[in-house]
Amino acid sequence: MRINKVLFMQIVGLLIFNLVSSNHLSAQEKISVVTKSEKKEFVNNASERLIERYVFKEIGEEVAGYISRRYEEGVYDTITNAENFTRFMTEEIQSISHDKHMRVRLRRSRPQMESGPDPILDQYFRTLESQAENFGFQKVEILENNVGYVDFRYFASPFVAGDRVFAVMSFLKYTDAIIFDLRKNGGGNPELIQLMCSYLFDEKVHLNSLYWREGDQTVEYWTLDQIEGERMPHIPVYVLTSHYTFSGAEEFTYNLKTRNRATIIGETTGGGANPGGMQQITERFGMFIPTGRAINPVTGTNWEGVGVEPDIKVEADSALAVALKKAMLVVKENKEKKIRNANDLVTNIHITENEVEDLIQAGKSDKATEKLFQVLELGKKEGILNEISINRLGYHFFGKNKNELALIVFKFNVKAYPEAFNTYDSLGEAFMKLDNIEQAILNYEKSLELNPNNKNADRMLEKLRTN
Repeated sequence: MRINKVLFMQIVGLLIFNLVSSNHLSAQEKISVVTKSEKKEFVNNASERLIERYVFKEIGEEVAGYISRRYEEGVYDTITNAENFTRFMTEEIQSISHDKHMRVRLRRSRPQMESGPDPILDQYFRTLESQAENFGFQKVEILENNVGYVDFRYFASPFVAGDRVFAVMSFLKYTDAIIFDLRKNGGGNPELIQLMCSYLFDEKVHLNSLYWREGDQTVEYWTLDQIEGERMPHIPVYVLTSHYTFSGAEEFTYNLKTRNRATIIGETTGGGANPGGMQQITERFGMFIPTGRAINPVTGTNWEGVGVEPDIKVEADSALAVALKKAMLVVKENKEKKIRNANDLVTNIHITENEVEDLIQAGKSDKATEKLFQVLELGKKEGILNEISINRLGYHFFGKNKNELALIVFKFNVKAYPEAFNTYDSLGEAFMKLDNIEQAILNYEKSLELNPNNKNADRMLEKLRTN
């Protein structure tokens, strides 16, 4: 009987593959046998799922037809080890689909009820595993020159990791630059990507869209309207990448790159832009099947198969050092700029102070308020003024017996920080100095409402009501 030469070479290759791989297997793996019936069940079920669910229907059909033919030709017959089977089938499927997300795995064994898998227990143990890994946050610290550093390994669900993101971003709030190290990040949940990106923009930004084959629908991901804590739109951001950086980590990188919000440093990423999920194919085998694809609103495309190109291309091992050097220069420039801006603001306040006094003397209080508000708003926008410094400016005017100017300053503070009890306390004092008792009482009452422990407001209200 004549043997097809190509088939013969394939069988020899598989025998070598199986032999070499078995030499590196643990004792447990060596007894992990995959039977012919399991392989048949896997091929049949995987083919069905690919045709039904893979984001690109025609490619799903092509892959299904390919592995079915290969099974019938006996190509998989010599593979007897389950781990070897998952590796070889992943190579087979990717050779046709060229989709790096598509992979076969032995399903992870978790504690379960005697009756079988339970969704509540499964989610509980998933959460425990994620907690033990600090939800992917391997390291968060402040490096030299006040540069924040986050070594981040995967994007968990925001339902379990949202408070951890808030803690991390709050820790980084006063840094002069942030480095997100995604060199060992394999991806994860798009909603956590959306949450983390939301801290880095102050305007509404369309970050990414995901098209899903099921329902033929596209879901848009924008920066969130509300987040816990403060946004950091002006802090310079650097993202470190490697060839391992994949999937959701690539989306985070691509989102920031296309919006010019970060400098990407390292290697071109892995090139996986088709999201989906691990699906049970047989009792022991699962397969990640991409059921959607990313569509960036800026480029109209994604990074599938090509990866995200860094702005500064270096070996992954050198990326952190390069980022720190780059950040140091930017931080130095920004500090010098802030000093210049602060000096300019102070000069502007002194000039405006005289102009505002003239307007008040001329009975043009509304124009005086508008003019001083403009200067204060500019200082707040540039990060030079905050609630405390604005309050101090008001008391500076008190010290110069310029109570009308102080009143305008405290009005601005209330407008800028309406939930801060101290702004109303100071505004109440300004009204009291100008003998507007009714407004003084109203503002002290508001301050006490926001902070029932404000003893000063208590004392002043007692004094004002007694008089």
